[in-house]
Amino acid sequence: MKINNCKLLNPASEEHFSPMGRCPKDRGVIKKILLIIILFLGIAITIKSQSVSNIEPLQTGNKITIKYKIIGAKFNQTFNVSFFVSNDGGKTFQGPLKSVSGDVGEVLSGGNKEIVWGVFKDDVNIEGNLVFDVRVKVNEEKIKKKFFVAFSGNTTAPLGLSVGQIGKTGWYLTARLNLNILLSPKYECDDEKLTNYTGESYYSFDGESKIIRYSLTGGITYQAGRNVYFYAGGGYGTKDLLWHINEYDYSDDSKTGDDYAKNVNYSYSGIEAEAGMIINSGSFFFSAGVSSQSFKRLDGNFSIGLTF
Repeated sequence: MKINNCKLLNPASEEHFSPMGRCPKDRGVIKKILLIIILFLGIAITIKSQSVSNIEPLQTGNKITIKYKIIGAKFNQTFNVSFFVSNDGGKTFQGPLKSVSGDVGEVLSGGNKEIVWGVFKDDVNIEGNLVFDVRVKVNEEKIKKKFFVAFSGNTTAPLGLSVGQIGKTGWYLTARLNLNILLSPKYECDDEKLTNYTGESYYSFDGESKIIRYSLTGGITYQAGRNVYFYAGGGYGTKDLLWHINEYDYSDDSKTGDDYAKNVNYSYSGIEAEAGMIINSGSFFFSAGVSSQSFKRLDGNFSIGLTF
């Protein structure tokens, strides 16, 4: 871009004109006119990294703002961003430019970014077909593995222990139970009656019920974010529904004893599948998820513990 006899020469059209109708004497006015002409000529942007997108140049006063976005970045990556300009359509570049601010230098991924360039503060030639170049160098932090131990439970088996390892990929083992595993029901029943009663007295259900529940599962963990992981696995689990009965003597209706009967219609043993999310911040470990026992019921799972 040239200044000839106090008039601006537009190299794209080779036509001379005076934008203000007179010779501008103030350098600040000349700067603003130059910036406007730059935008009229059009600004081309080249991208040196597939992780930079949504490039948008804007002019404000004596500055040019380049908006961009880093996409597809991993949680363990940071970026070193530098800014270059070309006045020959991208054949050669000047830079990295120094009079810049905003999201330049060390930059974290995520969100919209912008670079603000003070055009006339750098000793660069801005005459010609301008091309801006946003260059990104990727720095990748090594993912550390951690072991964890946690108190674990769910809605029907609140007592348990979970151990494992988290990192890019890891593993875990979990055992859960409730105290009802100490019960040993003598009978079995359906929804109406005992199916194996051989006593000489009579009985009745009193509405009390208990659940025997235990499981042993294991699986894999996968890191999805800086402090966020997912887990999925399976194993073996049992859930027995027990109904309480009272037994009575026929002769005088006196109570002779009581016991539990396993309701076979609502008792399951077999495959247990589970999945959920893990949060790890510092040494704090927390997980929440769901499990399905024989794919017939769902339980909410939780774990809380420490990593080291």
